Amino acid sequence: MTTVEVHMKESRYGNSVTVISINQPVYKVEKMIPEIEDSMKTAFGWTVKILSVTADGGNKIRINSRKSTDKTYISFIAMDSSGSIIEADEVKEKIYTEHHVLASELEKIFGTEVKIQVEDSSGNFEGFSEEVVITLAVLLSLTILAAGVQLTVCIIKKNFYNKQKKMEREKSDKLSIEMPVNFWFDRMDE
Repeated sequence: MTTVEVHMKESRYGNSVTVISINQPVYKVEKMIPEIEDSMKTAFGWTVKILSVTADGGNKIRINSRKSTDKTYISFIAMDSSGSIIEADEVKEKIYTEHHVLASELEKIFGTEVKIQVEDSSGNFEGFSEEVVITLAVLLSLTILAAGVQLTVCIIKKNFYNKQKKMEREKSDKLSIEMPVNFWFDRMDE
């Protein structure tokens, strides 16, 4: 039997996610996440964990995640040696003071000049969530509309089919009633 102990450290601060943008395509940045985390650790002296890499800053729904753009947004958290998460404002200050060190570390990875910009991160991506909710609501309403149209078409077809069957039955009944009568009268004449 294996025992696993998990210790959760709570952040002292509610706002702990920092977002920066760099002038590199998203597909390159996605491939280099471990190297970027190591470079940030070297520049800041803190452990860095990248949470997401996007081409749109989390404000839009991405159609193509491999879209080639020269601006990539990196969301990350920084932790001190005890594992406590550091407030985003403190991380931003460190980025401003250690900007050249971080830029040179990232240039080692990408091989070109890297421009770093601190982006506004309120710690939540409500714009993204609102867009997802709106998109899902539109898709749900279109699905309900399509189901309603399909149900209406089925009912119309069924009614048409039932009317045709009824007319065929009436015609068949009429013929079957007429034939024995005619047959009977023909036999009586004999």
